[in-house]
Amino acid sequence: LDLDPLNIAIKTSVGMTCYFAGRNDDGVRELSKTIELDGSFGMAHLFLGATYTELSRYPEAFAELEAAIRLSGRSPEALAALGYLHGVSGEVDRARGILEEIRRLAGVRYVSPARLGQVHVGLGERAEALDRLEEARAERAADLAWLNVRPVFASLRGEPRYNALLTEMKLPASPYIAPIA
Repeated sequence: LDLDPLNIAIKTSVGMTCYFAGRNDDGVRELSKTIELDGSFGMAHLFLGATYTELSRYPEAFAELEAAIRLSGRSPEALAALGYLHGVSGEVDRARGILEEIRRLAGVRYVSPARLGQVHVGLGERAEALDRLEEARAERAADLAWLNVRPVFASLRGEPRYNALLTEMKLPASPYIAPIA
């Protein structure tokens, strides 16, 4: 960041790190600054929307996730974030609609089962979420490398099946993210 302070991907990574570390106010600040520099980078909108979701700032989260979906061409990750948001905000039918869209998308391209699990967590469907995470583990889905630090899965901490997944992947049960210097 010191060498290339205007690099949007690096700036987004700083905000993402704040999100994964649970430093949501810092994440909002960093990701908002990134979007001010270049509002066309979908990942910045995605993680700002996810951060707003964690803060229960749902109107802002919806706006950012809709931008992420538009800019990403309806990527599975952006759709899953929106489905999770619909679930946690009580819009069950919309969350189920997103879940079906992700399933249809999985019929034509690879979609990590963890994305489906994310929406199931938002709906409060813990067993179904764990089924999808176990499926992702069997497929060696790359996105599971973030499993123990993704806030959307925090409600599963303490579940024996969740802990078994972390053990199998040699991830610590308690998330640790080094502070940003």
